[in-house]
Amino acid sequence: MMLSTSRAFTDTAMKAVVTSRNMLLLAAVVGWCALCQAETTPDATEEIVSINVTGNILEPDFMGIGFNLILAADPNITLPNTTFFNEVYAKRLREARPGFARLNPAIDYSTRANRSVMAVLKELDSIGTSVYMTTFSPPYINITNNMAGLNEYGDKVAKVLDAYLELAPNAVKFYCWTNELSLCLPWDCNWGSLIREKRFDIWGAYYTAIYQALVRRNSSMLTDGRGLLATDASPVNYWWTIDWALGNVKNETAIYGGHHYPNNYTARDTGFYDFWLGSIGPMSRKTKHAAGKRFVIGETGGPQYTNTHKDQSKNGCDFYDGCAWFDTPDEPYGMLQLVEQAIGALNGGAAALSWWTFFSEHFEPGVHYKRCNDWGASRWNGTDTRPRMHYDALGQVSRAFLGPAAALQVATSDPLVRVGCVGKNASTGNGDGDSAAFRAWSCVVSNRRASATSVAVTLPTILLGAGQRLRSYTSSAADVAENINAFGDLHPPRFERDLAATGTFTDVVPAYSVTVYTTDFRPDVPAPVADVSTHKSADGDDTYVVTWTPNPLHDRVAYYRVFSGCGATAGAAGEQLRSTIDVTATVQMRDCATATVVAVNIWGNHL
Repeated sequence: MMLSTSRAFTDTAMKAVVTSRNMLLLAAVVGWCALCQAETTPDATEEIVSINVTGNILEPDFMGIGFNLILAADPNITLPNTTFFNEVYAKRLREARPGFARLNPAIDYSTRANRSVMAVLKELDSIGTSVYMTTFSPPYINITNNMAGLNEYGDKVAKVLDAYLELAPNAVKFYCWTNELSLCLPWDCNWGSLIREKRFDIWGAYYTAIYQALVRRNSSMLTDGRGLLATDASPVNYWWTIDWALGNVKNETAIYGGHHYPNNYTARDTGFYDFWLGSIGPMSRKTKHAAGKRFVIGETGGPQYTNTHKDQSKNGCDFYDGCAWFDTPDEPYGMLQLVEQAIGALNGGAAALSWWTFFSEHFEPGVHYKRCNDWGASRWNGTDTRPRMHYDALGQVSRAFLGPAAALQVATSDPLVRVGCVGKNASTGNGDGDSAAFRAWSCVVSNRRASATSVAVTLPTILLGAGQRLRSYTSSAADVAENINAFGDLHPPRFERDLAATGTFTDVVPAYSVTVYTTDFRPDVPAPVADVSTHKSADGDDTYVVTWTPNPLHDRVAYYRVFSGCGATAGAAGEQLRSTIDVTATVQMRDCATATVVAVNIWGNHL
């Protein structure tokens, strides 16, 4: 995917995004919302779809599911306005906890851009995200008469990678020297030029120069499974370039990866999953058999607007590089297509998947642009940073599938009920772990059936000791539009209950829905937030600054919710005003001068 130029976001504009439904504030381990469905039990007369999770491990080192973070190299994320970073971008990262992310830092970066990349990398490092970095628009160097220049460029890249690795040693894992085999050649300066021109000599020369520079530096980028990625090709019919890499740069390669977009399938089309699984499975098996290396999906999403519409303009953009089902009747069903991409990666033996993208690039409504990149699970439309309809489903899957984990084989009795599962290894970042092979597990169910469906889940013996409390989270096409939280807060669980010692349970999942089941959580509740203070701001009569003391580290706080202190009733808070990772927030309150602050931990628990 190619990128456009990002625009700025201001603190003043951010203050306009301050309204939402009242949020329930319950003194319990789990917050429950009025919109959440109750736990249901299958009727004895209904057809029950069986879901059999086997002990067969498809990928023993599954890293996770996450997002492309194309904004990471945009200085406007952190400078000069930290409000967007604290209340929107980093807040949603900390809650969604992606296990895998693709970043596009520039090699020739400015101080301001570098600061943004570092801020994002620090967040990912603390989460335990595996990061795959790709350079967009690297410089053209003539490999025939300027190998010295190419080696110099390799040294430059290696130095930057080592700097990022030193900053985020838990996160930085892989690097591909160019996006989707693209290079601005003197005779072809367009996307995919190296494939179109069949210049693998150029691709290989850059790749080898960077690898040799890392060797000369004795770089840690070549240790502990880290290293270079080949080939970043898109779409599936260009994955044959990975065969070339297996035959030519196998020793220099740590991992293989490809991209694809379902341009021939709508969000409601049930046929994409079989195509997707049939593409990933053979490639994952090939890279493991030929090189003993894993395969990842570095970029995927919905169908591309520009490949499905003759008129490529939309929303004031001459070239609208965006998802085809955004702002259409198909959008509520988009989460099914995206989640089935993750399920296909799991069942196909891939090691990770990254959706394009976490946020859309920033653009102002009513302004004319030559190009817009509008793919985000969340918007950045002027002051509008609301999540898209699929954000909650993707966020729940991202959080529940954070690795290290092992992808497990699953069988279902209905092909329209697609399921992917992992066993969580003891060192998974969501907890401290223990000596057990699997300390927790997570499954995601995509129900393509047009009616509510009864399911009966059977777990293998290897998971029976992996958590005894079960939580379920559900998003359905019928009500996903009404259930969007303006602050991007993930919904509370639909239910929590004890898991039978037999490892079996039943449920009823809604029509056209995504349901996550997981034991990967703790019941811990953060302590009450201390020293909450509210005082008037100089910005206006209704503007207040709320401050508080951060909770202790052992509370594992992800972020804080700020509520108006007025209008609260027994068991419920006033209007929600902010969500933030900071310990201060500037809010608008009319006829009120008090606020309440609640800490939410990484498992979504709060007072």
